Amino acid sequence: ETSYYLGRERLLPSGAARMARWRKKLFAFLSRNARSATEFFGIPANEVVEPYLVRRATLLASDEMIAEMRAVLDREEQIARSGNMPAFFRIGRDFHRLIGQASGNAPLTRFVQQNEEHADLYLLSTGQDIGTERMRSSNEEHHEILDAIADGIVEGGVELGRAVAHLRLVVLSQ
Repeated sequence: ETSYYLGRERLLPSGAARMARWRKKLFAFLSRNARSATEFFGIPANEVVEPYLVRRATLLASDEMIAEMRAVLDREEQIARSGNMPAFFRIGRDFHRLIGQASGNAPLTRFVQQNEEHADLYLLSTGQDIGTERMRSSNEEHHEILDAIADGIVEGGVELGRAVAHLRLVVLSQ
């Protein structure tokens, strides 16, 4: 199990360092144009983004948001039992959208939704059937994430968020 904590810094050519101004500008330029850490190390974007959203949702989710997420997961559970894969993917995206809304980070929420939509379309277009057992397992993990969010257990929700992101990668790689 690996945790990824990423940040981005910006170098500004200033200060009294004993370096020529052109070198300071060169280093600042190179830093701005460097590949991101996720790209350089080959870290799947959702391994960084989803745990962050879960952590923020744990800190910020209101009781109303948690109740709405519970209602979505109850519907997801019914859909999982029916085996309707397109509907299951749709309701799963609804759950992640609500986590994103609870986190208060609209740009990352849109990113996760678009990424999941692409993954779901890929699975559907290639005819891969994830089966009702995986759907039920995913629903159980979603319930565990929501319980951690509702109980305010930040790291518990984050670990489960990583597990869900990992599950999606495993399904896509098969």
